[in-house]
Amino acid sequence: MKKNIKTLAVMSLVALSSALMNSCSKGGCTDSKALNYNSKAKKDDGTCVFSDAKSQTITISDWVGDGNGFYGTATVPIITQSISSNGAVLCYIEDAANPGVYWAMPYSEVQSSWTRHWAFANDSDEILIQTQDDDGLTLDPGSRNFKIVVIESSGLILNPNVDLSNYKEVEKAFNL
Repeated sequence: MKKNIKTLAVMSLVALSSALMNSCSKGGCTDSKALNYNSKAKKDDGTCVFSDAKSQTITISDWVGDGNGFYGTATVPIITQSISSNGAVLCYIEDAANPGVYWAMPYSEVQSSWTRHWAFANDSDEILIQTQDDDGLTLDPGSRNFKIVVIESSGLILNPNVDLSNYKEVEKAFNL
């Protein structure tokens, strides 16, 4: 009987020590790619939340239109019905003069005597890009690159302060 009590006491002491040691280490998400990453967390507690944000780069070269404006379409499989209904579809146009720099659409490019306006619309699996110059003499825009970003509603909820008009901020916040 004394042996059982002694064994029980030792096991209780081990369990208590283990619980105390675990309570001293701060739990949280330790994965830096997670939306709720906690740099102060010492132990991953399984609460990491990852963004369901995705991006796709498209190039449109075949425009349809005339001096009144042009449009082009592209298939974008990352735009799902769920994203269209509950999430966000963002479109950024690459600055023709500064490759790698992207501007949120709608966007207006100011030229010397006119302004070119860019806009987009989307449906599941597809995006439509439109452009029109305010002088009524719209020229074919040539080959242009666009970044399409889709974000599930959960990602938007977890990141309410991200400036969605700033591609670099979106890219960093959603690990694109």
